[in-house]
Amino acid sequence: MRPDLQHRTPTEALAGAHLRTRPWSHAWLDQALDPRLAQELSRSFDDIPLTPCAQHEGDKTYRMATHPITVDDPDSWPGGPWPELLDTLTSPSYREQMARLTRIQLDRARLSVNLWEYATGDWLSPHVDKAEKIVTQILYLSDGWTPTDGGELLILDGPDADRPTAAHTPVLGSSAVLVRSDASWHAVRSPAPTAPRRRSVTVTFLR
Repeated sequence: MRPDLQHRTPTEALAGAHLRTRPWSHAWLDQALDPRLAQELSRSFDDIPLTPCAQHEGDKTYRMATHPITVDDPDSWPGGPWPELLDTLTSPSYREQMARLTRIQLDRARLSVNLWEYATGDWLSPHVDKAEKIVTQILYLSDGWTPTDGGELLILDGPDADRPTAAHTPVLGSSAVLVRSDASWHAVRSPAPTAPRRRSVTVTFLR
């Protein structure tokens, strides 16, 4: 383990991130979490009640499971390692660092945090996020994930998922930052039949 990755917080990781502008503004972080914390969060998913959700028609189709976090009610947060992460994600310093990276004013933005899990056969079709979203960070918590497990986050320049400009493997502790625009097409490939559960935390700043 590299010494500079120990005890790393998402805020510290954002400080060293680089915003790519093609095909639209986004960033990829190979390691955005302390590996110890990432492993604890991944294991604790088994104790969190997830609700299946699916949409099979329309411009955006998907199937996965989710659990919302009420960010302004710490008493309702999951226990174990979660307060350590959520304290960071709800802090002014995290918000300020995200604003510096994206060059977007976020001081008045609402914050939403959700947990997501994709099983074998789940997917998220190519889409552009709703206009109320400003910027989203995804923190990946799939322990043991490898490139053969599929489930990549696809960065697209249009609605064709077969021609990604980038395909990011959601390994434990990695992260993506997506700046919403009318061109910010992205999707998630289905995990392979032998893959573990694809787990993540999505942090979204909203208008």
